[in-house]
Amino acid sequence: MARQLRRSLTFANVCSFIALVFALGTRGAYAANTIGSDDVAIGAIDSNSVLDESLTSSDLATDSVGSAEIADGSIAAAR
Repeated sequence: MARQLRRSLTFANVCSFIALVFALGTRGAYAANTIGSDDVAIGAIDSNSVLDESLTSSDLATDSVGSAEIADGSIAAAR
């Protein structure tokens, strides 16, 4: 078993494994934790950039959306 494993280990396999461990083990999600609303340009995000039903009332500032911004029939009366 050890001989089979040793035969299949090549320099490329070892290097790729080390690179994978390094990439997964180090701050791979750094950008996800550092991008905030100040980093997004005004007008850069539009309705095509937002997933359906992903925004909730807690995501919106008070009085930021009025009846003029809501399309007819897009919200049920209960909401």
